[in-house]
Amino acid sequence: MVNSRGWFRVFEAITASLILLGVFLFVFNEGGQGYNDLEGVEDFSAQILNDIELNDTLRAAVIRGDVDPLNEVVSAQANNIFNFSIAICDLRDLCPTGFNNEEVFSSQIIISSNPTDYDPKLLKLNVWSLE
Repeated sequence: MVNSRGWFRVFEAITASLILLGVFLFVFNEGGQGYNDLEGVEDFSAQILNDIELNDTLRAAVIRGDVDPLNEVVSAQANNIFNFSIAICDLRDLCPTGFNNEEVFSSQIIISSNPTDYDPKLLKLNVWSLE
């Protein structure tokens, strides 16, 4: 067969390209799993803040500035999957984060009142995954 050497070279180049493409897809797919973890953190944080917002006892704790009942609720739902910190601040103040070298997902809501008190507070929930 004439020029079979040329076809062999073409086949060899295509095979090498497919191998390289497979390696790139594998490597970049591993980086995408961190994004899925971030989605889990976002869903977890939204659910926690929604639970606190709908619970009158926890709303009263936020208005009083009492973090302990909130820590109990969040740690019960975190199940050692996520680390978290909670900050309660006045609306006019900045809430400190204190995170320097970590990837932290932060979300916040305003709890303005309960049936007896009006003292708006900012509830900030910082969540990061365990590593």
